[in-house]
Amino acid sequence: MDNFQWQSSELEWVERVRQLCVEIARAALADLPALPECLSQRALPLAEQGEEIADAISDRQGITQSDRSQSPELAWIDRVRQFFLELSRLSLSERPRLPDHLSGRSLDLAEEAQDIQEAAEAARESGGSPEGIVEEKPAIPQPMPSNSETFNPNTSPGLLLDQLQKSVKIQWANSDRPDAPEWQQLVNLLEIARSLYLRVKE
Repeated sequence: MDNFQWQSSELEWVERVRQLCVEIARAALADLPALPECLSQRALPLAEQGEEIADAISDRQGITQSDRSQSPELAWIDRVRQFFLELSRLSLSERPRLPDHLSGRSLDLAEEAQDIQEAAEAARESGGSPEGIVEEKPAIPQPMPSNSETFNPNTSPGLLLDQLQKSVKIQWANSDRPDAPEWQQLVNLLEIARSLYLRVKE
């Protein structure tokens, strides 16, 4: 997803999409899987904005309607729109039935949103895009003390998950393949696992 121009307001929309997709994945992986509350009220506006953004980008970059499917970014926007419209219809039905592979689909869209944000940030830093904004990559956490490697069965699962997430980020930063999408997917899954534990603990 390189060499693609995004306006700052469009990247803000990308971030809102990413956050909602992560929330949907969390809800789908809960003990009692469900759609987030008031989903249609949040997803429908994002779907509508997505159509406006796709039109604006196409006009700005001279992409015809027939060529949109050739653009990974515009194809992603269309998948987001269709996904949100599908979930909105389901959430408004009397007996909502969760689609198959809901958490996986949500995480895939969230990962692509992250890719877009990182590409926009890289373009901004290289001078290729005047409009780059995106959340910065997390600061590299300091390695855990060596004595933390000893497993203590009384340690809180929340603390263990937090330590594991930090350790994965360290490994990601030092990896020979930092661009591998599996790293972001792993971080997202750990974030969801930690959120589910905290919800259960409450």
